[in-house]
Amino acid sequence: MSQKSTKRALAASALSLAVSLALLAGTTFAWFTDSVTNTGNVIQAGNLSIDALAYDLDAAGDKTYTIEGVNGGQPITFAAGAQDLKKDTSAIIDETLWEPGKSSAKLLEVVNGGSLAAKIQLEFTLEDGGLMDALWFDFVQIKNGAAVGRFTPRDMRTINDVADTMDDTVLLPEESLQFVLVYGMYEEAGNEYMGKDFAANVTIRAAQAAVEQDGFGSSEYDLQADYYAEVSTTEEFAEKVENLQPNEALRLTDDIDFGTQNIPMSQSGTTNIDLNGKTLTADSVTVTDGENLNIQDGGLELAAQAVTNSSISTEKGGRVLLNGVDYKTTGTAVYAAGDGAVVDIIDSVIECAGYCVTTNASTTENHNPVFNIRNSTLTSTDVGTAVLVNVPCQLNMTNCTVNGTMHGVVVRGGTAVLENCTLTLTQEDDSVLHYFDNRDWGTGNEINLAALTLGNKGGGNYQYYPTNCTLINTKLISVGPYPTLYAYGNTGEGLGVTLTYDAASVVGEIIKGNDAVTVIGPGE
Repeated sequence: MSQKSTKRALAASALSLAVSLALLAGTTFAWFTDSVTNTGNVIQAGNLSIDALAYDLDAAGDKTYTIEGVNGGQPITFAAGAQDLKKDTSAIIDETLWEPGKSSAKLLEVVNGGSLAAKIQLEFTLEDGGLMDALWFDFVQIKNGAAVGRFTPRDMRTINDVADTMDDTVLLPEESLQFVLVYGMYEEAGNEYMGKDFAANVTIRAAQAAVEQDGFGSSEYDLQADYYAEVSTTEEFAEKVENLQPNEALRLTDDIDFGTQNIPMSQSGTTNIDLNGKTLTADSVTVTDGENLNIQDGGLELAAQAVTNSSISTEKGGRVLLNGVDYKTTGTAVYAAGDGAVVDIIDSVIECAGYCVTTNASTTENHNPVFNIRNSTLTSTDVGTAVLVNVPCQLNMTNCTVNGTMHGVVVRGGTAVLENCTLTLTQEDDSVLHYFDNRDWGTGNEINLAALTLGNKGGGNYQYYPTNCTLINTKLISVGPYPTLYAYGNTGEGLGVTLTYDAASVVGEIIKGNDAVTVIGPGE
């Protein structure tokens, strides 16, 4: 790259020359020191993986391009070999003794090495030591072996704005994106930049693109894939989550432990956390009206001062998704209350001292949450009831294994549909077998023990609504003296229990506590 004008300007004064040569002495002009982001994605039907390569200027190289306005219009050539940014995280630009008028270039290549289409995004984190305003840059894309577009020097402060225009470039498997990063210092940069420095890190992100089709010919399922910002400490997590956008996610690169602090949430209302096989430890988290908390692919350990205290609370209008999460808590795993409160649990394992999933019947404001649970295992150890819903609600469970020492599932109100599930009561001690023969039920799970218990016996807020439960190819198991299914219905028109099961279900012994229980199934 030409430096003739710089040399002419500096030759007039020895002092100016000395100052100019010292501008960046002992400092670093560093780019691309972050690792390549997003080598995998749980929302995928294949493998999402990108690679990033950087090529230095080298007259003996084999990649030559002519870019109008760069190097006086003469060709520039890059080396045959590249720095693999996944394996070599050292800065691709490390300039010292940087002078006004000096410029250089790097050829950067992003390769889709996975089996899924990927959207590409660049995000720069700038660290200005006083030199930024003296620097310029431009991106020039390479297509079919030639430069595309005209070179335009741009202020370094605008680099993220320009990078945004490159967002969502879609690369099919084995395709690549190439561009030349041209950078330099303005010739008119003065002595005020002496001893100053500048650094920039870039994250190259990939998201699954809406190209692959699902079994119904739709590509829309890919739209939930998104970009990731990597975090490895509580400080990084708290800093980056604050302004996290709904189409962005945090990705853990190490275990993170918040101790007795709650999980920080994004101000945008949507917090996406990719555990990336790591474990996130904290006290608890509350999802309020209009907020979304999505956690996937790793370990989650939350604490609680009591087994009935909720580690994840979902209030009216809030939504929680646990996808591929191994979740342990000393309290109750997930609590939901109110209209629009939705809990989705997919491909997860929950082991807790309290309830795995529950509601609260203290007020009508808690009515109508929705639970969707599939391909998951839920186990309650101390409280002994894995699933307890006791308000009008919708409980949908598919392909689930449920274990409890007092109950597998309790439905004291609302509508439940269990398909391809196995519910196991492990209690063998018969000391409370007849405890409720002449007693009303208490609150919560102070009720007859069974693998599945339905309805309500006695007063309380539970008496004002019915219970409906449907079993499809579902198996109920009690290893001790307790029945597999116990039901007691509220009296009053439309307030009883209705149980429906198919021929594929193994329900075992059904105990109907009163006449307010209707059972619909083979042989009934």
